Amino acid sequence: MVGTRAMHALYEANDTYEFVVRSLWILTPQVGVRQAIAVVVIWAHGCLGLYFWLRYRRWYPRVASALLVLAVLVPVLALLGFASAGKEVSAMGPPQSQPIERTLLDRALAAKERMDSSIYAGFAGLIVLVLAARIVRDRIERRNLIEVRYAGGRKVRIPRGYSVLDASRLGGIAHYAVCGGRGRCSTCRIRVVDGLAEQPEPSPIEAATLRRIAADGDVRLACQLRPRGDLRVAPLLSPPVTAGGPGGPLGATASDPGHEKVVVVMFCDMRGFTAMADQRLPFDVVFLLNRYFGVIGRAVESSGGRVDKFVGDGAMALFGLETTRGEACRNALSAASAIVEGVRALSDDFAEELRATIKVAIGIHVGQAIVGSMGYGAVTNVTAIGDTINVGSRLEAAAKEFQAEIVVSEATVRLSGMDLPGAEAREIDIRGRARPLGVLVVPRGAAVPIALPAKLR
Repeated sequence: MVGTRAMHALYEANDTYEFVVRSLWILTPQVGVRQAIAVVVIWAHGCLGLYFWLRYRRWYPRVASALLVLAVLVPVLALLGFASAGKEVSAMGPPQSQPIERTLLDRALAAKERMDSSIYAGFAGLIVLVLAARIVRDRIERRNLIEVRYAGGRKVRIPRGYSVLDASRLGGIAHYAVCGGRGRCSTCRIRVVDGLAEQPEPSPIEAATLRRIAADGDVRLACQLRPRGDLRVAPLLSPPVTAGGPGGPLGATASDPGHEKVVVVMFCDMRGFTAMADQRLPFDVVFLLNRYFGVIGRAVESSGGRVDKFVGDGAMALFGLETTRGEACRNALSAASAIVEGVRALSDDFAEELRATIKVAIGIHVGQAIVGSMGYGAVTNVTAIGDTINVGSRLEAAAKEFQAEIVVSEATVRLSGMDLPGAEAREIDIRGRARPLGVLVVPRGAAVPIALPAKLR
């Protein structure tokens, strides 16, 4: 700004792009290098800020790769453009006219140096002012610091407005918070051993959670309690080891503490497996199961889903971990269709040996679930829990009751925008729900191919 706009206003400098590029590329290349480094540093700083702001948004994982490409391309293309312009100006030779008249050149350079010094001094003054304000603020806060004491003698001092969970994190004290500190779970709950009378009343969110778990009067949620005075607390669910380590809390690892997400769950079970297994050698049963699991695994993965687990002759699969709701519903229905077709082909292959038909029962449902890393040690993996999972399991059981191949909730079909030819609309009772759930039942032997509506073809 000083070398262009200011010089133009004061000394009528001809501040064209050619003049700027010539100055940075030929006359003072060290300034050009400094400018290029500044562009990269400032751009990287801005990108880091956006990353820490957006990383917890539900849609961010889907666009993260595209944003990374954009973040790299913009500065690279900018610097390549600068280099190309510099080479072009170098090939043009000396300028035909001076940007500033020779009689004014010395005065202009002296004025530019004074302005540069003033600007740098202003920047330094602002930095000193910020540091001084920070020191003053810290001293004021220290006068009003609140001391949180933990079992074992640990003490953490926090400013007013911080929560007990913030104190644990500042003090490096392992503390469960599966929901991320939003009052949606009770894993961060603490017992206030001393100082409860000085603390604020629970917020509506905290009070509702405490009522749900029938907590005692001295139990509070660490993420919601913002102390007004010193207190002594005891976390009620203390991790046996540091969070995220072996034996750490279920779903509370540092990389994936658990989060709410709309997913589609599919349960698949082989009908009459127990009777079939009793009549055959164990190794033959294992061979058949592996063929059957292969059908399920290929169908799920080729449809964009993820096999969560195999239990006995059943399987659970999740859809929508990295896709939209509608796409997840379509993928689950497509996988169910592929499983039915694959099991029919498998049954034909084993027809002479089994002398029976292999049948499957599939239940599909969509809804909110808690998704996170759960397990212990080497058997920790990402899975989902919640009412949606329970309903999906109930629909798989309903498929057996109806002698059907697929039972899918109406919500799943509606979100998918797909058609199920020959499906029958029914209602089933779900334990714990006041109203029955609307489902579509695909009878055994019905036309399984699922049709896309015209707008999705």
